[in-house]
Amino acid sequence: MDAIRSVERSGIQFDNMIVSFNSNEGEDYRVFQHAYDVGDLTYKYTVFSTETEMNGIDHGKFIVNKLKEMIPHESLIFFLAHDDRIIYQPNCKKIENFYTCLDSSSVYFPSYSCCKVEDYSKLTEVNENEESMTPEVFFWRTQKENVPTSMSGMIVPLAAWEESLEVMTMSGSGARFEHLVAISRKVKQIHFHRCVKTLIASRSDSDAAYLTLLQHRWASIYYLCTFARNGRIDGVLSCMAFIKEFFKKTIALIFAYLNIKL
Repeated sequence: MDAIRSVERSGIQFDNMIVSFNSNEGEDYRVFQHAYDVGDLTYKYTVFSTETEMNGIDHGKFIVNKLKEMIPHESLIFFLAHDDRIIYQPNCKKIENFYTCLDSSSVYFPSYSCCKVEDYSKLTEVNENEESMTPEVFFWRTQKENVPTSMSGMIVPLAAWEESLEVMTMSGSGARFEHLVAISRKVKQIHFHRCVKTLIASRSDSDAAYLTLLQHRWASIYYLCTFARNGRIDGVLSCMAFIKEFFKKTIALIFAYLNIKL
């Protein structure tokens, strides 16, 4: 409810407000439904709910299939998780201009603050850059450094979201969702912006926290291969860089495998 109220306080006029519950058996579902029924919420919401609890990929597919029935495939989706907050900003005109200029073939990452679990009073990481780049530039940067990104607060094309969920289903590797979306064939530009700020909880119990070293190594190779399969290698230098990274990651995978065998 705190996440939903932060959206209502933000003043952002979304075309559709969708809340999807992973199973309708929990207390969150009942609290939200009561607040909605008694008119305690300002916006109109469309509510999705799965019959049983699903993993993240299957829940994503469930949402995408529902969305495809109600909005165009090229629509943009703004993600907000249950423990995230949109930070209120008084300059509504700037935010309005930002949303007016959004492009349906781009991915947008927010300038964000990341805090420890539920302690929103203690910020531990802030990403404040404004920058635009191609998916190719983004990909090669992720090979060199930890680019601070999160699914929360992302704005993505629905078509790219659907494509990436299919890739993750084939992978089964724990590859990072937001990185796969960024190099999707449906995406032409990636933007880091400061127009809408999102407070993101540090999720110690996220799926990635439970991956083994071998799974992490495999995920990095799958990310690399997806980049190539999406037709992102565009020249001799790019091809040589790809071969170099593939060799390095294969060696790392072998060592991780041998370590498990030993």
